[in-house]
Amino acid sequence: MLLLTALVLALSAAPADTAAPVAIYVFAQPSATGFTDINQQQRAQSVADLTRRLSKKKDVVVVADPAAADLQLEVLDHGLRATGNSSTMYNGVFSGFKAVTKAERLPTVLVALRVGDYALEIEGRDKRAKYAAEAVADHVVKWVTENQAQIAQRRTGIQP
Repeated sequence: MLLLTALVLALSAAPADTAAPVAIYVFAQPSATGFTDINQQQRAQSVADLTRRLSKKKDVVVVADPAAADLQLEVLDHGLRATGNSSTMYNGVFSGFKAVTKAERLPTVLVALRVGDYALEIEGRDKRAKYAAEAVADHVVKWVTENQAQIAQRRTGIQP
């Protein structure tokens, strides 16, 4: 009996399973007004892009139920954002030079990663919105890899 009790205590004190894939729920909040707008459609497209990219990764699994998720990934914004750079084009070789300077804007996907009370905003930018979402997904997977032990502890109810 004493041996059985010691075995039970040893198993319960075993480290949390960090090999299990981390469950991620990816979503975008619907419009507060109930109307469909272009931003909502773009966020929904980013959810699809993120889900597709994350489903190809071995350390994570995308789930449809937020209650089954270890972390939640909310798409906050999807659109063009200024990079802080600008480009100048010169026109009119024969009629006099005319310089036109435009601020560079790239497709950007902004998400909030949430685990319990912890929240982190992640932004991805690229020449195409799909690639911006893929950059975010890759960043999320890197974050998950770096925090796998803490996520596993939360999963078992042990707070770090």
